[in-house]
Amino acid sequence: MDQVESVTPDLKGLTVDEEPYKQILEVFDHPETYEPKKGDLNVLSRSIRAKDAASDLIQRLKNNPTTFIEGLRVLQDNRGLFLCTVISETGTERTRDTAKTVLRCLISLVKVSSSAQWYLSAYYSVVERFEVTVPDHLDVLLSFIGPENGSEQSNLTPIILLITIKSLKLAPKPTTDTVTVFVEFILDEDPVRVQRATFLNLVRVLESLYPLMPVPISTMYMSEKCKQMLLHHVSSLSASVLEDEQNYRTVCEVLRLVSTSCIDEESRNFNVKNYIQFLISGTKLSQKPFEGLHLLSTLCIVKLWNSFPKNSDIKKEVTIQHLSSNITTALRENSKYREHIVETLAYISLDRSFKESLRSDADSISILIDILKKAEPHSTLVYGILTTIANLAKVKTDTANNRKKTASFLKSYSDPTSSKEEDDQEKVLTFSKALLEDYKIVEVFSKLKVMAGSVQESSSSINQVLCIIFSISCNNEKKIRQELVQQGALTIVLNYLITFSKVGPTTLPSNPDTISIETRLSALRTLAKILVSVNPALAFKKYDISTSVPFLIELLGPNISEYNGIKASRESDYLEDMTQKDKYEALIALTNVSSVEDANIKKLIGSKTFIGYLDNFIIDSDAPNVQRATWELLSNLVSEPTILVYFFNVEKPANLQRLDLMVKMLNSSDEKLQTAVAGLMANAASEFQMVSQIILQTPDIWRQLRANIIGILRDQEECLDLVHRVLFILLGVSYAAEELGTEELNKIKSDKELKQAVAVAMRSTSKDIREVVLDVVKVVRFK
Repeated sequence: MDQVESVTPDLKGLTVDEEPYKQILEVFDHPETYEPKKGDLNVLSRSIRAKDAASDLIQRLKNNPTTFIEGLRVLQDNRGLFLCTVISETGTERTRDTAKTVLRCLISLVKVSSSAQWYLSAYYSVVERFEVTVPDHLDVLLSFIGPENGSEQSNLTPIILLITIKSLKLAPKPTTDTVTVFVEFILDEDPVRVQRATFLNLVRVLESLYPLMPVPISTMYMSEKCKQMLLHHVSSLSASVLEDEQNYRTVCEVLRLVSTSCIDEESRNFNVKNYIQFLISGTKLSQKPFEGLHLLSTLCIVKLWNSFPKNSDIKKEVTIQHLSSNITTALRENSKYREHIVETLAYISLDRSFKESLRSDADSISILIDILKKAEPHSTLVYGILTTIANLAKVKTDTANNRKKTASFLKSYSDPTSSKEEDDQEKVLTFSKALLEDYKIVEVFSKLKVMAGSVQESSSSINQVLCIIFSISCNNEKKIRQELVQQGALTIVLNYLITFSKVGPTTLPSNPDTISIETRLSALRTLAKILVSVNPALAFKKYDISTSVPFLIELLGPNISEYNGIKASRESDYLEDMTQKDKYEALIALTNVSSVEDANIKKLIGSKTFIGYLDNFIIDSDAPNVQRATWELLSNLVSEPTILVYFFNVEKPANLQRLDLMVKMLNSSDEKLQTAVAGLMANAASEFQMVSQIILQTPDIWRQLRANIIGILRDQEECLDLVHRVLFILLGVSYAAEELGTEELNKIKSDKELKQAVAVAMRSTSKDIREVVLDVVKVVRFK
């Protein structure tokens, strides 16, 4: 039927098209006999804009809410949206009371009607729209949670869980109390007298609510009453018993509960103590009719693996190799129980020995990627496959000094890894390279609908996508990073960073939880690694190049200029975790980005980085790579006047100190640092003639620079790049001396040491160097 049109509350002076409106009102008097017509709901939505019609509909809702609701169901009011519109028209003071009245009617109708799905959808819409809840209603709603068998009852579970989540948010204690009473009421019964349907309802309620209410649910799950109830209903796993379909389904439902309960250590230990033999028996039922039970049992044991005692006989009776072989065999045989297989793979792929075998199992990897291409975008199947691939491709990376890195979400459940040996990093990189080149994995990610979904739907899967892309980017081969861009990795990374950021004077994560921060760090590091290796002028398709700048700056760590002795906000704590490698790669990436022919990019980078970052890095000799990379970036930025003045506006003492530092750095024992500094000075001198004039007119600066030039030309003649840059500095000074007048030029002409040093450079094997020497000689004409 038609969607409800938006209501404009201010238009109360409108008149109603009387005839159609009055005809439709019959649905509220006789909903059981009314035959709806196309457009009925739109007529009502237009009519309610008129004051008389609004009052009439409100009164009908108040007088007989049950028949009013039934009428809207007949009109197929989608999710009760028009019902919510009528409630909202009752006035601010009465809205909540009216909403609660409607909820009571809806819960009564759910109990007696075959249209439970519509009533529950309307119920949730009212709860969501008006922020009201009646926790006692969960006593009725939870009874509708049933096993996953495709029945209407099983289809109601998701909407009931949404209602429960909202109730927990609005009224946590009353909601928890109602759930506890519901479960305890069943557990207090004699297990012999509890019917199968009631037992299955109990199991599904515990399983569904375990992640939402882990403390109260785990307490009830680990109670003696619950244990006896479960054991009574799954007393035997013999083939003869399981041939009965209902018995088989019951056992599978209990296994799902055991699997879900592995969410915390106490529950895992409880499961090992009480249910391990039951699970082992399940892994031994390898006959095809019992495949689902067999795979569920395998999943549970994998989750519990790390909870077994160190020298337990269990690990001899059931080995990781045996479990993993069963799972990969089922995968290759195209088992219909893919969810169980993929979830097991996600856990078992934390084991080092299994990871090695799965990486080399091309058939299994191909199957997983084919499933990924066809799966529903926000399904657990997608998340499980992405997690498995992320585990296989994970590389060892530098970690910050003191931050406690949280284990992956799966590792918080269990870690089947029996060996503390590390993965062979070369093999891991070879695997990630194959993912990119052979399986086009990033291209698959780019096409996944999950990448375009909402934050709530997609964040867990996107976390894994970013983890995989980061692992691939750790391969230093330039062609690998270029291929990442070709397949869309740069767009994926920037999409993520933009979506999950708060943008102000700086960019910060919109969610400061640990998992989100770790994913953000992976995205930031990937961005830097890619931009170190590609031509930024060609790499950006969807976004402007400047979009990358604030995110690269995050990798430089906290802004020192903002330090005031007070601890920064929690949302920026992660900036303290940036390693020297992070800073180095960010600086190189910014240098590459600043090389594009766009003065605005240089200006943006300079204005955002010099004070608070670069100004401190240039003196940090404890991090030579960072120091050198900073000078190289400044060499690119110095053509921007806002950066130039920080060194050559010598009227300010701080600027004079920087110029003095730069000249001293030219005498560094680090040739690469010398070359970077010489590049900055050469670029500045070639862009602005006044730079060389300032140097000549600042006696102490020229004295030091002259000595350094002589020393480099005379003693480091084999350092061709350095010599070439230093000669450009000398050429700039020579032109400046010529411009300033005879006195200054004569000082250089008569400088015998400088003449001898230039003569050494003239003997260079480099044609480029000899050409610059000739230019210097033409200007100076040494005596």
